Amino acid sequence: MTDTERLPYLGMAARHRFRLSTLHRLFVIAVVVFYGVGDTATTIAVLTSGGVEASAVATAALDEVGLLGLVGLKLLALSFVGVAWLFLDRVGDRLRIDAQPFQLGMLAILVVRGAWLAAWNLAVLAELHDVVGATGMVPYPGVVA
Repeated sequence: MTDTERLPYLGMAARHRFRLSTLHRLFVIAVVVFYGVGDTATTIAVLTSGGVEASAVATAALDEVGLLGLVGLKLLALSFVGVAWLFLDRVGDRLRIDAQPFQLGMLAILVVRGAWLAAWNLAVLAELHDVVGATGMVPYPGVVA
């Protein structure tokens, strides 16, 4: 008797866990681009332009380790997303439901959040560099990243 016959869920999880549809791949790429790279790069640009970090956790990491602390926090967040992805897949297998809508929803939230944070940081960066008309975009001048 094979493992798949004894534990049918084990075989199902092994077959389906790492198969990503085209839509999943696009969302994963968008999360990395917007949330991982976009937010981190624009935050670093704001900080090097004289801005400050609004998040207390990120500020503590910046104070202790510097910019590597910010990158480390982002990598930790993306690692958590990977674990949550696998958890949703496992729960879907156990409950015999399709976990893909939940996984895509989680990724969609991160894409929107990353795009919003990058846009916010770009607006703050424009304010810091006195770009004409940029001050109306940031409701709290001086609060950045």
